Amino acid sequence: MSDTGNDVPMTEQRKAYADLADGLVKTGLILVVATFVPYVLGAFSPRVELAGASELRSLPLHEYLAKTGGRAGLWWLSMLRYADYLPLAAIAFLASASGILAAGTP
Repeated sequence: MSDTGNDVPMTEQRKAYADLADGLVKTGLILVVATFVPYVLGAFSPRVELAGASELRSLPLHEYLAKTGGRAGLWWLSMLRYADYLPLAAIAFLASASGILAAGTP
């Protein structure tokens, strides 16, 4: 234990929760890097070219969607074949980690 003044014992349940949280976060971060690096290196074709992406991403959402032909909602799931959309799946996994943890907590 650390000297933080917190004398809560580490139970098996807390250890399992911490291990699961650690594994989910590490997996999510690996997925983010593994999907973003090929995009930056040009290994897959993007829907929006990297050269113009920073200009487009500064636009309000409705303008961004109009210029890229995108739509709001879960439409991005159908675009996972493109390099610029694939990292969204990794980010969604990472964001869902807290929900996974909450679902497993009694």
